[in-house]
Amino acid sequence: MYISSAMIRSARKADLYAFLLRTHPDAVERQGGSLRLCSNHSISIRRGYTGYRDFATGETGNSIDFLIRCLGCTFPEAVTSLCGESSAPGSRTSVPANKFSLPPKADSTSIVRSYLAGRGLPAELVDTLIKRGLLYQSRVKNNAVFLSLKKDFAEIRGTIPGRVFHSARKRSPDGFWGFRSRPDVKPARAYICEGAIDALSLYTIHCMDSHDDPAHVYCAIAGAANQKAIDRISSFLPVVMAVDNDDAGALCRQKNRKHPAVIPVEKDWNEDLVSRLRSTPPAVHEPRQLTMFG
Repeated sequence: MYISSAMIRSARKADLYAFLLRTHPDAVERQGGSLRLCSNHSISIRRGYTGYRDFATGETGNSIDFLIRCLGCTFPEAVTSLCGESSAPGSRTSVPANKFSLPPKADSTSIVRSYLAGRGLPAELVDTLIKRGLLYQSRVKNNAVFLSLKKDFAEIRGTIPGRVFHSARKRSPDGFWGFRSRPDVKPARAYICEGAIDALSLYTIHCMDSHDDPAHVYCAIAGAANQKAIDRISSFLPVVMAVDNDDAGALCRQKNRKHPAVIPVEKDWNEDLVSRLRSTPPAVHEPRQLTMFG
């Protein structure tokens, strides 16, 4: 496919706000004069501006960068789609609204193993995830890919030190990732976290506290704004809200105050886990007690 420099310039200046509302309405939600990406609430697209900003990392990018990073498009797909948007605002673009594809697997998992060990997750737990097909290393960029059992939801985390990358791909708006350490035991409840690493960190903290393997489901919904996933999970299991200790998490708990909640001491459960592992004596940072809102 031939991509000219004029097409690239045009794509960079495309109206990303209008593009997303028309082609991916289920992937974003309005917030004032901006859009927020449902799978990563820190990513904002302002009306009247091109590109995006990630308020969690400070990263910014143009419209092409957004489609590649957040929607899984190739460079040619991003350019041709955005050119269609900028030259003919009322036309249908070439990116399907429910585009879903998985990054190809790498032959090795060594980089992902090392990365997750640095986040405080036990090697045995990582081994279990890989053996069950719930985690793999991508061939390109060696990202950690947390894949749902039905292969209809994937959370992707970058493993390069100093560079934050986080995205999600799902077949339906209510998709989520879940881990059960004991599939043979009926779970008592589901803990709803924002990301897979946080879900696994909370599971690890529970194991440390109880000295036992808790028979619960630990879910990741790719951001506190994914209300459809929360509603889906709560339709078949009692849930405990375990989202982040920040403004987005507080808003999520308020919206779901009928459900009990646990709140990390730090910003998220992985920070709590790492803090515990570094503390002397251990277990200085205890997670807050189960609380009921409303």
